Amino acid sequence: MLRASLGLGRWWVAALTCIIVALGCVAIAHAAPPPPAWAKLVPFRKIDADPRKSYELDEKLGPWMIMAASFVGPTAEQQSHDLVIELRKQFRLEAYTFRHTYDFSKPTDGLGYSRYGGPRRMRYLSNQKFDEIAVLVGNFASIDDLEMEKTLEAIK
Repeated sequence: MLRASLGLGRWWVAALTCIIVALGCVAIAHAAPPPPAWAKLVPFRKIDADPRKSYELDEKLGPWMIMAASFVGPTAEQQSHDLVIELRKQFRLEAYTFRHTYDFSKPTDGLGYSRYGGPRRMRYLSNQKFDEIAVLVGNFASIDDLEMEKTLEAIK
């Protein structure tokens, strides 16, 4: 029908078909990259493991992670850093550190009321303040992620 109305020969129709197919291939080649879910299927992930860098937990990571270990004391900083580097280099896992400060030196409100009707003030038995550094692994979108189960088995 196109040939008859435009007076084109068969070779013109074949040429137009080839051009349309070529343009379609170019459009597919310039398509957007695959979604992030496909990135987890790539077998060889590049995980940065520079010993001079500190890999601290950020709010944009997670929301689900696995706690591999926690350290307290004067060598906690070095031990947690060494574990993060080991997990990143040897196992190619996304590992991060998270610091939390515990302060048991201040009094706190307890359950119930004092004999004067105010909140019951209590103090901790051990009067100390310390930092605990946890090593967290992964960057999982949900708790049902299959990659999370594989990572947990690798850590164990």
